[in-house]
Amino acid sequence: MSSPLRIELRPAPWLRAILAGLAALAVVALLLSSLPAGSVVVVAVLLALAWPRPTGHDGSELVLRDDGTAVLLAPDGSEIEASPVRLQRRGWLTLLTLRARDRMLVHLFTPATLDAAAARRLGLWFERHGPQFRRDTVVPGV
Repeated sequence: MSSPLRIELRPAPWLRAILAGLAALAVVALLLSSLPAGSVVVVAVLLALAWPRPTGHDGSELVLRDDGTAVLLAPDGSEIEASPVRLQRRGWLTLLTLRARDRMLVHLFTPATLDAAAARRLGLWFERHGPQFRRDTVVPGV
């Protein structure tokens, strides 16, 4: 029996900087286009919708045990039962969907927040213990 996999759930450190840079480029592009200057408001709305917000599980730790159970460890040490629902890999990004306290939580991992060894162990844990979907079942994307 091996030790449980512990994964720190922390936001990507540069995600906000990238979003702000993209928004600045969009504003410049809109101002240089033939669209009315008021269309810049759309960029502000889209940026507000995409801006990463504290999720309540930031700073906590996900513990995946060999028996197939999972818990979220809060910074204060309390345990919250969690159920990993889906693991998606999109290039160098990894998306993990969890169900905890009757809420769906989606966490984005980058190479800065999840190293290659932990990503491999997470994939193996999910193959062994994750929910199994039939091939002909359509699963909505996140």
